[in-house]
Amino acid sequence: MTQSAHSRELPVALSIAGSDSGAGAGIQADLLTFASQGVFGTTAITCLTAQNPRGVSGIQASPATFVVEQCTQVAAHFHPKALKTGMLLNAEIVVAVAGFCLLYTSPSPRDRQKSRM
Repeated sequence: MTQSAHSRELPVALSIAGSDSGAGAGIQADLLTFASQGVFGTTAITCLTAQNPRGVSGIQASPATFVVEQCTQVAAHFHPKALKTGMLLNAEIVVAVAGFCLLYTSPSPRDRQKSRM
C-alpha cells in the first residue's frame, strides 16, 4: 500500500487514544481537530467505548501489545511529526505507549553522534 497523497502533502500526527462511539471526544474528535488545522491524522486505538452524550455504558480495552503494533505500523509508514495521547485506559497501555514514545522520539545513534560534534 502506498502513502496517500494527503499524507505526503500535509504534516502527519498520530493520536493514541480511545474511540468515542458518540464522536464527541477521543480519536474521532482528534481527527476532526487535526483536519481543521491542516494535519493528516493517524490513529492507534487504545479502547472502544459504547457511549452517547448522556454517558458511557461500556468500555473494552485493546491489548497493550496491539496498541504498540498500531503505533509501530503508523510510524513506519507515515512518519508522524507529532504524537498525541488521549485515554490510556490502564497501566499496561500507559507503560507500553511510554515505551513506544521513548523509542520513537529518541534520536538515532547517528543523530546523537552528530550532536556531539
